[in-house]
Amino acid sequence: MSNQLSTTTDFFILLIFVVNIIAITYWIWHLYFRFYKINLLKRFFGSSSVIVHIPLRDSERNFPIIAAEDFEAATKIATTLRSIGGNVELRMIGVDGSISIDEDKSSVVICGPKSSKNVAELLAMDPHYGFAEDSKGFWSVLDKTSNSKLGSPLDSENPTQSDLAYIGKRRMAKKSEGNFIFIAGIHALGSLGAANFISNEKNLRDLVTRTKGRSFSGVVRFDFMKNSMKMIDHEIAMPVRQIDVKSSN
Repeated sequence: MSNQLSTTTDFFILLIFVVNIIAITYWIWHLYFRFYKINLLKRFFGSSSVIVHIPLRDSERNFPIIAAEDFEAATKIATTLRSIGGNVELRMIGVDGSISIDEDKSSVVICGPKSSKNVAELLAMDPHYGFAEDSKGFWSVLDKTSNSKLGSPLDSENPTQSDLAYIGKRRMAKKSEGNFIFIAGIHALGSLGAANFISNEKNLRDLVTRTKGRSFSGVVRFDFMKNSMKMIDHEIAMPVRQIDVKSSN
């Protein structure tokens, strides 16, 4: 009887030991991956304090509105940053396109050149990519190196639930840790795709590795479910290229 009791006691002691080892291992891995994710997001966004800018648009109701895709994009980015303790502020871009920037914080601007002259000026300094508008009012992404253009599938003769978006990053100032990140879809749907793209850990890791934390720009195509804002696929439409800060001034 005493031998059975001793065996049972030893079993429970071993079980508790194993459970503790598993719990400690899980805790260590959890801390490691959390630290890794925080470091990854900081390398990309530059600062733990981030302002997400979304544009107000004119409407027939005589007061400005926010596109559902832009709001969803801002929410996606804010949720990602707040999940690791980031301090996020949402700020509106006025209908005049003016953007209020704090140099001691990073900024994510969800806006294209059509809605903001500030964004248009910044895009004009990009040596690789930009936007162009044709005589019919349709916009396309321009590869300045080859002078080739890509239009949105939403504007094709047989439209599909897909769009293109420009993704770029610049340093705010030499003495600041903040970055200026802007995503500009040809349509608001493209901006939503870009927000999902930079909120994905694998995509961020690839971008940081490829650009070594420097300024860059690239163009990505996003596919969505029919009549939906749920992204189902993406592909690089124009390669990600580093930007020499001197060449963009």
